[in-house]
Amino acid sequence: MVAAITRRDPGTVPSRDVTTNPERRTSASRRAFLGGGALALGAAAAVSVGACSAQDTPTVETGEASLGALRLVPAFPVGVPYVATGVTTRLPWQIAQGDGSLLDRIDGPVRFTVLRDGETVGAPIEVRARTEGLTRAYLPLLTTFPDALTYEIVAEVEGAELRSRLQAYDPAVVQTPQVGGRLPVVATPTVDNTLDVDPICTLSPRCPYHATSLDAAVQSGAPVAIIVGSDIYCADDECGPVLDLFVATAAAFPTVTTIHAEPYKNPTAVRTLSLAAPAPFTIEATVRAEPSTFFVDRTGTIVGRADSLVDGGELRELFGRIS
Repeated sequence: MVAAITRRDPGTVPSRDVTTNPERRTSASRRAFLGGGALALGAAAAVSVGACSAQDTPTVETGEASLGALRLVPAFPVGVPYVATGVTTRLPWQIAQGDGSLLDRIDGPVRFTVLRDGETVGAPIEVRARTEGLTRAYLPLLTTFPDALTYEIVAEVEGAELRSRLQAYDPAVVQTPQVGGRLPVVATPTVDNTLDVDPICTLSPRCPYHATSLDAAVQSGAPVAIIVGSDIYCADDECGPVLDLFVATAAAFPTVTTIHAEPYKNPTAVRTLSLAAPAPFTIEATVRAEPSTFFVDRTGTIVGRADSLVDGGELRELFGRIS
């Protein structure tokens, strides 16, 4: 089935640069991808992951291609080892019009096909757009890439084939924890022990999910949901709503230990956000995107993960996996 599009001029396709000024949070700026050759929410982070930066990519990692007036736009980190082979990966995509505006509505499922050297990999996948609680539509494609190669992604929209490319990597070089793996058991800031992270919560009023440290929660055997995200320091106008949706959704799952971790350690102590140090969990988990969510079952295994855009309905499904 081919999806139909409703065009409403919801905003423009933003650049991939990490925002260096919190006051630039507008519809024209992109969510902060913690990309580059260093683990970074800003350009100053200095934890090398042995990858080329998004500005110095040796091959075409992910491209945006168009046919007619529409473009398929990746809403996940590019130019860094992000997609691991052999693991089901969630890849949120958006669709932009010729003028750069991102669509806020996509009616009907979009059929995705993955190609390798022109040959189809697996069966086509139909993906329905998600929008609950957000101002723009996104398409969460779930698929597995068998080999560390460059793949072409084809989406059928309005009778056109929108194409993009991405690189899949050997899991050994993809450092962000994957579904089926283990989350780093590290301390996260709490009201009683801030770990010198200031502020520990950018929501106002402060959300209630700073009472338990991640290491204590995992060691207790409780199911855990953790989000790395900021409200006022996010580089995209959808990041704040995702954090709000996460906090609101968690209230319906009292058996889950919910944790909110800010991505930055000292954003108020530096002149620009590019100089802010990453918070502890950001470093330990090699978090690549803001916001980033992880859902961990009672055995400490990651059973769900969603980076960047995630709506209310998808969040309920992810919480439901561990409740």
